[in-house]
Amino acid sequence: MSLSAEPSQSLNVSDVIRGIWRRKTMLATLTLIGLCLGAATVFLSKPTYQTEAQIIIENSATSFERANSDIQSTTVAPVDERFITSQVSVIKSSDLLGRVADQLALKDNPEFNAALNRISFVKSLLIATGFADDPNLFTGRENALKTISSKLSVGAILDSNIVTITARMNDKKAAADVTNAVAEAYVSSTRENDAGSTERARQWLGGQIADLRQKVSDSENAVEKYRAEAGLLKGQTATLGTQQISELNSQIGVAENAAGEATARAAEIKSLLVSGGIEASSDVLNSPLIQNLREQQSSANRKVSELSATYLPNHPKMIAAQKELAAITGSLKREALKVVDSLQGQAKVANQRAEALRANLERLKGRESGANISDVKLKGLEREAQANRTLLESMLGRYADASARQDVTQQPSKARIIQRAAVPPTPYFPKVGPTIFLTTMAGLALGLGLAFIMEVMSASANAVRMQRNSARSHVAANQIERSFDIPPIDIPPKLATEDLVTTTVQKLEHDVMRPVANMTATGSSGEAVELLNCEDNAPSEVPLAIALSVVCQSLKDSKAYKAFSFTSLGSEGPDAALAALSAGRALSMNKKRVAIIDISQNGGDIEMLVGLPGGVGLTDLVAGTADFTKIISRDPHSTLHIIRKGLSRDQDTASRVAGKFESVITALSSIYDFVFVHVGEAYGAAPSLVKNCPAAFIFAGAVRQRDALAAAKILQKNGVLAPMYIQVDGKPAIQNRKAASA
Repeated sequence: MSLSAEPSQSLNVSDVIRGIWRRKTMLATLTLIGLCLGAATVFLSKPTYQTEAQIIIENSATSFERANSDIQSTTVAPVDERFITSQVSVIKSSDLLGRVADQLALKDNPEFNAALNRISFVKSLLIATGFADDPNLFTGRENALKTISSKLSVGAILDSNIVTITARMNDKKAAADVTNAVAEAYVSSTRENDAGSTERARQWLGGQIADLRQKVSDSENAVEKYRAEAGLLKGQTATLGTQQISELNSQIGVAENAAGEATARAAEIKSLLVSGGIEASSDVLNSPLIQNLREQQSSANRKVSELSATYLPNHPKMIAAQKELAAITGSLKREALKVVDSLQGQAKVANQRAEALRANLERLKGRESGANISDVKLKGLEREAQANRTLLESMLGRYADASARQDVTQQPSKARIIQRAAVPPTPYFPKVGPTIFLTTMAGLALGLGLAFIMEVMSASANAVRMQRNSARSHVAANQIERSFDIPPIDIPPKLATEDLVTTTVQKLEHDVMRPVANMTATGSSGEAVELLNCEDNAPSEVPLAIALSVVCQSLKDSKAYKAFSFTSLGSEGPDAALAALSAGRALSMNKKRVAIIDISQNGGDIEMLVGLPGGVGLTDLVAGTADFTKIISRDPHSTLHIIRKGLSRDQDTASRVAGKFESVITALSSIYDFVFVHVGEAYGAAPSLVKNCPAAFIFAGAVRQRDALAAAKILQKNGVLAPMYIQVDGKPAIQNRKAASA
């Protein structure tokens, strides 16, 4: 039937795979085309050979190659990334490549000079349309340069000072020769550049040295001339004025020390004369006359001592001896006073000398103060002369270093070849195996992509067509019923839910219930499956699905009912399961989220109708052996979700289901727009399970209206607010359809 058999708008992986497999001829064709293109590329392409040379760029100068002032330095100037990038551009420059072209005579090589080759028809067209240049308009050297630039790639290795030179050419020997020639030309150019810079520096240094020599001579002459004019003659360690002042200071100190010493000695002698201890003075005792008088005094004292032993003090001899002793003592004192006078004279002379020296010192100080001012200017002239002399010496050293590097071979190179290009033994392109494999896989990928796009576009077209059919289904319902002689179904344009419920169960004390809709019975499960999944419209189920979906949507909008149960009373076929699936698919077509829970006594009707294999379900979830996400399956033909009954069927699990079914319905109602509970054939535990469903559909034949009434009353007692009766009667739907088609 149309509402249940049409595919949903979302893609199913298995459907996509089947759709791609239906286009296997196109896949095989595109894969074969890719294989042929790969083989043609391998056998028709001219082989290209690749080779590579590597250059390291660094400051390779040693300390012995530097100027004298830098010999002690062990650091080497670093090479930064910008310098490496600049050198890559130098290698790719036309000047350097031109030197290589001239060195190898590439203008005479047909691979490099396109003017030597015959121009093909395709290239002639490209030249005529402006997509290519005419090689005959250029010289042989220019053609060689263009070819080298196109076949040579130069780049720097990341985070290193290494530059790679890669060549891809048809002639493998020419590839190696050109690569090595470019590397050698670059290394030589760095030396030539340094040699030119050195020669320019040497010439400049020569002119500067001549000027500096004159400046040094002039500054030194100025120093000596000013020293002579200012009288700042040099002594051994300082100027003469400074030396004289230093010497006068020393002489004044000596004179003052001598005067002080003579005065002190004279004062000492005077004090000794008073105390009578003149013999304690070394200055007095050192006098020869004093020494003679001392001897005489000793003799006189001895004589007095001898006479005193014989004579009395009044004896003339004693008196004469006493007088002689007194005369000698007086002479000693007079001589001591002469020594004092001599010492005082020495002190006076020393003082006068000190005063004279002080006068000379003051005079020299006055003259030296003026000389200091001149000395400041003299030191400035000396500093200038020293600076010129130092600069001259530095430039002389650099000039000698530059002169030693006049030869190009003596220059330290900033680059050196660390890997020379070798002649490649095998071609770089084409690689037979990889090329054929990649082109074949490209053809296969193209085929898969086209098949997928075609399948998606086909699915999208089916979805659009399905939406259009859904919009027209309500209009065509009456025509379909009249064409196939189906009992009429009253589906008002605007269904009033209150009237529907009231009409369905009118006070429940009447013996007869009026059905909401009629349903044609299915003879067997196989017929139900064929009816549910047939490709053309199933006439008996299109209006029923519309009716049930309208009832469910109306009750949801007005009463906020989201859970509905489907129960069958004694019907032979899976009528309740077929109705639940048809209504669920109709709602899912309108982008509603619908879930169907199978709690039938035996289970399996829902799985059989949609073609799902047996698996875990609600009983396994309650038993704790399966996760919630594992028990939900998707209808292959819609977005409908199905929860199977499960594999656990023991009595303990059934009691657990009864205890937790309310929480299951509540959880699913918070996720889905509609929750359908398939009860199947009515059984004793069913009313207690569906008590959480506000509405219930009861499927029964016309002869069992009273049983339907009794079932409705039981459901109301268990909390079902809106029980609704669906009359199942008539011939099986498949027979009806076959008879109508006949």
